[in-house]
Amino acid sequence: SPIKPRTGVSIDLLEVYRALFERSCDAIHALAAALRTIYRRRGFSTRSRANNVFRESIANAVQWYSNLRSRLDKKLAKALEEAAQVQGDGRDADMNMADPAATGSDDADSQGLSAGRAHHILREHCPACFGLEVWGRSLDDGGDVQLGADGCFSYRHLKSAGDAPIFEDPTYFLPSAEHPHQRVAEARKEHNRCSTPARPVLSEETVNLCKASFEAANDKKRKADAKRYNRSGVFVMTCRHSQVLFLCDIDTPGEQQHYIVALLEHVASLLPRQATILEGYDIGCVTDHSLNLFPIVSEDLRQRVGFVINAMHVFGHEWVCQIRYSPKYRLGMGLTDLEGVEHFWSRMRKLIPATRNQWNSRRLWMLDQYAAFLNDEGLDSLGDWMHQQDTTTIPKKWCAALRAICTSGLPETDLRREWHAQKLAQSSLRSHAPAHLRRDLDKVLNLQAQIDTVEKAIYEVKQSITAFRGTAQSRAIFDGLLATHTTLNQQAEKLYAALNISDIHPELQGLELEFVQMLLTLRDLKINIRKRAVSSFYEWEILDRAVSGRREPLGTKLYQATRKAITRRQPALLRAISRYNDLCFTLEELRPTGCNIPIPAPLPTKLNELRSDPTLHEDVWIHPSAGQIPRWLSDQRVREGIRGFHLADRCSEEARRIQRERGNMAGWLEGQTRIVLRAMDDCIGTPPAVDDTVAPSVTSSTTRPPSTTRPPSTIQAPSALAPNSTTWPPSTPPSINAPSVPQLPRTVAVEFLSEEDTPERPVLDKQDPEEPADNSDFEELLDDVIGPDGGDGPDEQFLHLVIDQTCRFHHTVQAVGSRPISMEPDNIDRLRYPARRLNCTIMNGIGAALHNIFVAERTCANEPTPAALHVASCALLSTHDLPRVQGSTSDEFLWSRLEPTAYWEKSTWLIPIHRPGQEHWVFVAADVRNLCLYFFNSLGAREHWNSDLYDVMILITRMAILALRHGHHVEVSEEPWVARPLYQLPLQTNGYDCGFWVLCIIAAVMRGYAVPAISEAHMPDVRGLLRDVALSLPYN
Repeated sequence: SPIKPRTGVSIDLLEVYRALFERSCDAIHALAAALRTIYRRRGFSTRSRANNVFRESIANAVQWYSNLRSRLDKKLAKALEEAAQVQGDGRDADMNMADPAATGSDDADSQGLSAGRAHHILREHCPACFGLEVWGRSLDDGGDVQLGADGCFSYRHLKSAGDAPIFEDPTYFLPSAEHPHQRVAEARKEHNRCSTPARPVLSEETVNLCKASFEAANDKKRKADAKRYNRSGVFVMTCRHSQVLFLCDIDTPGEQQHYIVALLEHVASLLPRQATILEGYDIGCVTDHSLNLFPIVSEDLRQRVGFVINAMHVFGHEWVCQIRYSPKYRLGMGLTDLEGVEHFWSRMRKLIPATRNQWNSRRLWMLDQYAAFLNDEGLDSLGDWMHQQDTTTIPKKWCAALRAICTSGLPETDLRREWHAQKLAQSSLRSHAPAHLRRDLDKVLNLQAQIDTVEKAIYEVKQSITAFRGTAQSRAIFDGLLATHTTLNQQAEKLYAALNISDIHPELQGLELEFVQMLLTLRDLKINIRKRAVSSFYEWEILDRAVSGRREPLGTKLYQATRKAITRRQPALLRAISRYNDLCFTLEELRPTGCNIPIPAPLPTKLNELRSDPTLHEDVWIHPSAGQIPRWLSDQRVREGIRGFHLADRCSEEARRIQRERGNMAGWLEGQTRIVLRAMDDCIGTPPAVDDTVAPSVTSSTTRPPSTTRPPSTIQAPSALAPNSTTWPPSTPPSINAPSVPQLPRTVAVEFLSEEDTPERPVLDKQDPEEPADNSDFEELLDDVIGPDGGDGPDEQFLHLVIDQTCRFHHTVQAVGSRPISMEPDNIDRLRYPARRLNCTIMNGIGAALHNIFVAERTCANEPTPAALHVASCALLSTHDLPRVQGSTSDEFLWSRLEPTAYWEKSTWLIPIHRPGQEHWVFVAADVRNLCLYFFNSLGAREHWNSDLYDVMILITRMAILALRHGHHVEVSEEPWVARPLYQLPLQTNGYDCGFWVLCIIAAVMRGYAVPAISEAHMPDVRGLLRDVALSLPYN
């Protein structure tokens, strides 16, 4: 620190600047100018002639304050490291082996996984990805970790800005000395090329076409002037949650391959040696191809690394490449798009102009500091991101996938068989005509055109000679011309045969030349259209991602130039599409009878529709199909079904990965809590004074993984829409990565929490059916679960149950006067995960549990509450009673099931109804004394009312007859009944919450209310509340 400082800067002001830097960018100039303005307005003028007299002082203060914070962070990290060693949670010593007892080694061994732990640097960057305790998952299962990488040349650095000594070692930047530039160049020499790679690769033609589409694949293309810039840009690697792992400077004019290799090897060095990595890169296919051909990385690492293409750049690749490397089709990818690098560039774009003309050391410091801020902010929002995936993204895509599957009308096995056939057909090298064949065919066609001209001239001469009766000499000449023409035709046919079209494409043998020419012309034209369209898409992407530095916002020269380029090229693209569509119809007319070559479908003429049309990337089919034209090529519904099952598979994979990441987060939080408590103990010499109320909550939250919500592990289309569909292959989520959870004792632990800390629940409220529903809380229903007097105590506290939801028990509820209902763990999972429909067991069990809770309510004088009295007047029937009537069950069996409810003593009969054809729950409340039926359908529709009410009236009639037969009087008049809806507007917009709506209506009616005051937004809270009710029941 300086001995005689001339200017002092408040640390509070430096903290303000740090927050300003995090939210905007480097604002030293603005802050210095603002201070000068404030001092001048207050009457304090500076003698310096400089306009920004405070800039240098503030810049130095910021630099030294950052240095001070770094030193404090290092001391803190050292203290935590020592505490971790004492605690037994070594941060680095156990990278290759973890405690088998804490990782479920039995399950790990059964799946070929090995225990291990990532370096603490990676775990701190993203505990969700790198908090695993077992490693070695197959790449077809998504690998252990999924990463993304990309380079950006906007962050180049001017040579004229100079450099200075590094005052602080960057955390995220990889030193340039570690770049394997020479080693990669040496490995890529021709004599090291593998002639027969063991791993499957794309054809050279496909790889070359992908290279031509991306500048990143051309390592010799200069992105920055080497005379002006000593740094061309920045290369970044992120995890699938957009958390930055490492950065490195691009010090070559173009984006060369050794940058991705350097970061990949560095990350792999911090992972257990059996860890598998799925890497996303704009040119992942080209990089994968190079690693297969050349010994750039070690063989061990090569076997553990797979590549995919980032989702935003897939459209620029060949269709054969997309089938193998697109995230939509890659097994194990889930819903990951690996575009976290684009999010990173978007957040960092404000630093582009500020870092271009700074010392390089300060530039690195600024980029490093901002990356650290983005990581800290991203770590805080990881839980929100997982919740968003659980509650919104996965259910939404899941429903879209099921709709596509049901629309196709095909079972799962047929859809998968069609996709397998499509992959084999479109990945075949024989499905593409070589370039030399197209060139030779053009020459033959030109010759054929000239022959046709000669034939026309000969025909005209023949007509003339016939008309004027030419001489014998003229007729001889004419005969010679005819012979010459016949010879030319025969030679042309021989030349066509010499093209070896039948050898290259034996299926085209015997087809007319014009048809073959038109077919190959269509193929070439579609390739040309695809290249033009992809270029146009890139230009639109430039406009959509207009950022400062390289791509200026609206109104600048580059933006206008891009707009003009789009306007200039668009007509040619549209004309090519129009010609292609015309040729499709012409080819259909030329197709010979019995030819099974599929005719390509026309392309949309609107660019927005063209970009989302998957047929743009599919080449024209030039092979006859064996038998009928395959359905994946001709039937649009089958194509939609194939995309649907891909999306459904990705949703299941994403749900499993989210569950695993929740376990990683819980295990990491548990370990960090132990380390922090131990470090605090070491610092103060005594155990930290933690409030008795908070400590158990912290410990419990760290040892108990949070509940997960995910779609079912199997996909099954509704039988009404796809009657031949079969259950999709189950994908049981692995449990070996979950943190160790101690065996739950038979005694249930409780916590005493103050009312201020108690989570609020929405509640059912009394409301007139004519009034609209409001968003009032569900406090009364929560009181029903806990008890009306549960909060009355000496310190105004009440019990808060802590239930380990990972334990799998059978919960039992005793229905009134009936046999116990046992709910299995799989049934209770339907309450936990969104998009899961309720079955009869849950409907009957939860209904009986709510009935028991409500009927047991007592006042302070130990008398039944009004709500309890009203519950006693309701008879809750089973969901099986109405089907028994529909199935002509005998009176003896029906009476044995209905007698325990004592329904003849009740004025209201509650009848839940399941429509198996629609997979939908509805409800009828029968007011026996007033002869009124109140019908409820959460969708607001009146379809199937007649059939439901007809069956309900048969059930009521048989119940009345059975009661009279057994000596019980039922007040049922012979007057006609009236049916009325409880709701006329739809309350539900999805396809799976109908059972919860029925349970809410049952709860409201049992307590004497007309309808519940809830909306669809409260359904997640209703799920949680009913799940708590189920878990609070006795278990065995």
